[in-house]
Amino acid sequence: MTSDGTPRLISDMRGVRYGEVLAVFERGDGFEAEVYGTQMLNDCPQEVWEALDASAIAGLSTRRIATVDLGQDPSTRPYVERHVNRGAVFFFDAGAPVHELLDPDGLAYVMQAYCVGVDPTLTEADLPALGDRLDLPEGWSYRTRVLDEELVVDTTATIATVLQDELENTYTLPH
Repeated sequence: MTSDGTPRLISDMRGVRYGEVLAVFERGDGFEAEVYGTQMLNDCPQEVWEALDASAIAGLSTRRIATVDLGQDPSTRPYVERHVNRGAVFFFDAGAPVHELLDPDGLAYVMQAYCVGVDPTLTEADLPALGDRLDLPEGWSYRTRVLDEELVVDTTATIATVLQDELENTYTLPH
């Protein structure tokens, strides 16, 4: 059990490589993406990822992990909130660093995953200085801090609020 009583079923996921593919569909009066990921199935081998085409995707074990409401705009734009139905719990350990985007109102979105798809040289060691590379919207800021206590982001009963920066690093808003 964790400090808030949420059971931790999986540990040691920090820095684990995975891949995700989004299939976008027109649904109702907007668009929705189904997210398929390799989490807990495989580490999405680089050679398979680089050969990304329909047959390579078909040969990569994935599972549907979420759906994303794209509204009327299926394009990806940085710093735009998306609502993700994923039913997941993220644990950020006390004493560990977290990297956050803060909006003009002070809401802190915590990084849940960094991406090497846009910048393949990006490493976890680069994250504390990442704010210097980002073209943040006016009023936004980036910070790294060490957690005093465990942070649990539980979206098993809610829709997650998620956004990405221009390097496609993904951040989630703790509820």
